[in-house]
Amino acid sequence: MSHMEFFRSEFERIEAQEKAANALAGFRDEIAHLELSSDLSERGKQIEEVCRRFDRVALTLFPTELGHFTAHRQRTISSKYKDAAFEQKRTLRSMLAALILAPGTREELMVDRNSALYQIFTHTQKDSPANGKTKLSIESFNTMRRDMFRACENKYDLLTIVTILSLHDTTKLETVAKRVESKSGIKSINHDLLLSHMTQDQGLVNELVPSLNRLSSAQRELAILVMNSQYNRGQHSQAEATAAHLVFVSPEYADEKLVLFQRQESNCDLAGVDGSIGGVLNEEVYIHYRIADALVDAMRRGELTLKEAYLGMLQERANMMGIKINLVEGDYINQAGLERITLLRFACLLRMSTNAEFDLLNSCFISLCPENRKALVEAFGISGLDGKVSILFYYAPALMCEIRDMEKKEDHLNGTRFGIERALRLMAKIAKETMKFIEGSTEAPRPLYTLAGSGKVVRFSDIAELRGANRDKKGRVVEFVVALTKVVKDNARRLIVMPVSEEEAEVAFTD
Repeated sequence: MSHMEFFRSEFERIEAQEKAANALAGFRDEIAHLELSSDLSERGKQIEEVCRRFDRVALTLFPTELGHFTAHRQRTISSKYKDAAFEQKRTLRSMLAALILAPGTREELMVDRNSALYQIFTHTQKDSPANGKTKLSIESFNTMRRDMFRACENKYDLLTIVTILSLHDTTKLETVAKRVESKSGIKSINHDLLLSHMTQDQGLVNELVPSLNRLSSAQRELAILVMNSQYNRGQHSQAEATAAHLVFVSPEYADEKLVLFQRQESNCDLAGVDGSIGGVLNEEVYIHYRIADALVDAMRRGELTLKEAYLGMLQERANMMGIKINLVEGDYINQAGLERITLLRFACLLRMSTNAEFDLLNSCFISLCPENRKALVEAFGISGLDGKVSILFYYAPALMCEIRDMEKKEDHLNGTRFGIERALRLMAKIAKETMKFIEGSTEAPRPLYTLAGSGKVVRFSDIAELRGANRDKKGRVVEFVVALTKVVKDNARRLIVMPVSEEEAEVAFTD
């Protein structure tokens, strides 16, 4: 039996299973009318239960298709994911986020699906099947994506998506598309509308969840350090999860990034968030994703503003850590509250989850001079939520690098304390200097950290001073001129160009 004949027979078999079709349709209808709790923690539990139920329903309805899909994908990731059952669950949850739980209009759903599909594509593109099929080209992927949008319009969307993902040949994709088109009654599709959303979404994907083949080893190291310094390096899923996690600790580009929270649901699954595979995120962080998801859902319904949603997320983190502060009622308006918000943002970055850890961070903060404490509060406190610029997102790797270095040199507890103190002093210094340069900027600058031509990371501890900032015609900061202390070859003055894309992320040297 040929590849296409196999799937044609499977289509017919599923069609004949009226019970299966009705079960899936009934499940979707139930989700559409699901009354989510107003309590954020309870809402997270509801969504988790939906995920579990969907796993059971889909595995019952489509065992053969998922089995074939799993075998196809195992060639790519067999060294990383040994458990076929988990692979099925992971795939199903990605589809669930894209097809069922994603809120909003049809256009928003298309963007969400596109993002989820792109995550799967970044794996399949690197596939080298033993049967001699070529790698999936960008053109083939675009065809697959277009056809998948069509497929998502009919009641067999899960089966059809599995089918399309299992094919590499463009001709076969078109054959499936025609079959889906005839079944669903769709005769045309607004390609201009789709293209505009794809372009927009692709830009966000490139910025927030770059795949490993677009990352140098040093860039990947920075990303992983931000997420969690103790896990193994070089995993694709960690780079993705890093980008999602960074959104929690900074509101930059928030209007765009917060919309991605729902999409990051699929990234969480790619990262093994339930801990069943020595993964990237522990259960506490997984809950954090669920809370953020609920907050974004409330924002989309107009129930919360950006600031309220972000403060709500910080309030949940404070509750988890046993910290007494009421951000919803406005306890943050006094100086003590501003300092607590600042420390909560650092705690999010450092993935602290206990009151003892927060006390250590607070102790390190108190040890700073008043001038440095003021600089940190201005940069990372409530002004970072109200203002157009907050630099925590851009300097996060520096913080983690310094703490990690001190942990190596000292015993763990004292090393962590010294590392945090030194990192906070560095962050305060960078905050004071940088805020001078970006004052009046109409747009937040891109990350300052970048790579030398040799691939070596320019560490913030190696920056002696910031000597200037170059702006574009609109007054936006586009690059910084810095003096380095000892990195690379000498104390040369170097122009660090902030990366716009992987191809443009270069460092220009000046005498």
